[in-house]
Amino acid sequence: MAVMFKPVRSLMLYCRYCRKVVPAEFDRVITAEKADIDINSLFDYLCTNCNHVHTFSGIDIIAEPHSEPIRDYAINKRFLIGEKLSHPSFEIPGLIVGKEPGRPSSIIVSFASRKGSIKKFVENFGG
Repeated sequence: MAVMFKPVRSLMLYCRYCRKVVPAEFDRVITAEKADIDINSLFDYLCTNCNHVHTFSGIDIIAEPHSEPIRDYAINKRFLIGEKLSHPSFEIPGLIVGKEPGRPSSIIVSFASRKGSIKKFVENFGG
């Protein structure tokens, strides 16, 4: 039996169309007919600036409710969009606002106190 999954209703997201971090709202879930909504389902989020849709798997976004502590960055860890991240090169925590697939995959992190504060880091390296 699949574990039910409830995605967050809104999150900050790097919109690759706007090319900036914007609020995004949950739009819909994409799942097989009569299938349970679980972590393997796909979830659409709508950019509130340009209305483009961004689709993520449940394994890439935080669930609701979410109150995890700030996590320390390590190249071999896996992260979720919506988590806060501490990186040794930056004085303040960043917010994970996107992901890029690949081997290894990358996370997109916004460090809000710095202009041009969008950085990419490798995640899940060797995992």
